[in-house]
Amino acid sequence: MFDELEGQLIDLGDLIEQRRLIIKGRRLTPVFRIGPPRERPNGPGQATETNLTNPTREGKVDLIMDLMADQEVDLTVGAWKDEMGNPATAPTDAIAEWTVDEEGAAFVELVDNGTPNSVTAGALGGLGNATVTGTVSTGGRTVTGDFLLSVVAGNAERFEVTAGEPRERTPDA
Repeated sequence: MFDELEGQLIDLGDLIEQRRLIIKGRRLTPVFRIGPPRERPNGPGQATETNLTNPTREGKVDLIMDLMADQEVDLTVGAWKDEMGNPATAPTDAIAEWTVDEEGAAFVELVDNGTPNSVTAGALGGLGNATVTGTVSTGGRTVTGDFLLSVVAGNAERFEVTAGEPRERTPDA
C-alpha cells in the first residue's frame, strides 16, 4: 500500500508520517519535449532498427502522452533542471540511450531517427502503456528521464457490415 512512498515511514494509525533526507545541490533531470504525432508512413512494425532493452529503474514519469495506435512521435532530451526544478546547464558530453519497458515493448517500438539525443517511438497497433526511459551517463553519474506513452484507439476509419437472416423477397404464388 505504501510502496510509492520513500524515506522513513512511521505508521500512526490513521496517519503515516514520512521523513526524507534530500542532499542539497544540483541533481540534473532531463525534461522531455515531444514533437507532433504523425501517421506511420510504412504502417506498424516496419522499422528496421529497434532498441528494446528493459530498464530496471522504478520511479515517476516526467510526462504522459496518449498516442493513437497508428502514430509515432519523436522524443528528445529537452531542458535540463536541477532537483528543485531550476534551469541547469546541459552537460556537453550528454548522449542519451533509449529503452522501453518489457510490457510496453508489445505496444511501442523505438527507432533511431538519426538526431542526437532523440528517438522515434512508434505504436505497434495494440492498445496499452509503455514507459520510455532516456538514460544519460556524464561525468561519472547517470541521469534519467521517464516518459509514459499510452497507446489508444485511433479515429474510426472502417465499420463492419452485419447481415440479418435471409428472407424471401417475393411471395410464392
